[in-house]
Amino acid sequence: MDSHGTDHNFTPSRRLNFIIAVCAIGISLASFIATYFQAQSEAAQAKAMTYPLIQFTSSNYDSERNQQQLKLVVKNQGVGPALVKRMKYHYLDQSYNSLYDFLLACCTSGFQEMNQRVKEGAFNDSVEYAIITASTNHIILPANESVDALTLNRHALNANLWDQINRERWKLSVEVCYCSLLQDCYKSKGIDSIIEVSSCDDF
Repeated sequence: MDSHGTDHNFTPSRRLNFIIAVCAIGISLASFIATYFQAQSEAAQAKAMTYPLIQFTSSNYDSERNQQQLKLVVKNQGVGPALVKRMKYHYLDQSYNSLYDFLLACCTSGFQEMNQRVKEGAFNDSVEYAIITASTNHIILPANESVDALTLNRHALNANLWDQINRERWKLSVEVCYCSLLQDCYKSKGIDSIIEVSSCDDF
């Protein structure tokens, strides 16, 4: 280096090598960023393609059979299967872990009357007018498939219970925790209230 601070050893070839090294670092960095965003995009796409969407509905008439029929239905409106972990039934500011507990709370007299008539054999071993329930906890629900949590056809023998459930179902809301096949988990109180959670363990 001379008195003016000039480095005569920084030859054109060294400058060229320096430029090549900087370019290589820039290319590597750009490649890393592109790979990262591609991975993020693929993950988001996979998440979207396996996204489940659980909805709870109720109805009181079967148009095909032209019959008064109560149904409480859990349906997967999403594009991927849902691993339904737990459901909670909220009724009059109380939370119940099972449909059975909700029925006892909402419709005690009708429910007890129905059970007594079943014990007495009033239905002649027919289930057509009995309460039919299905498990909604720890089930796999494919896309666009549903499970009837409760089915009850109206009859003179169960009219009291049927009318009570039909009236009180409007006061019922259901909270459900479920996961996708990728183990992305969600807690839902309805279509307008869905939040992503780390797991359903504390639900």
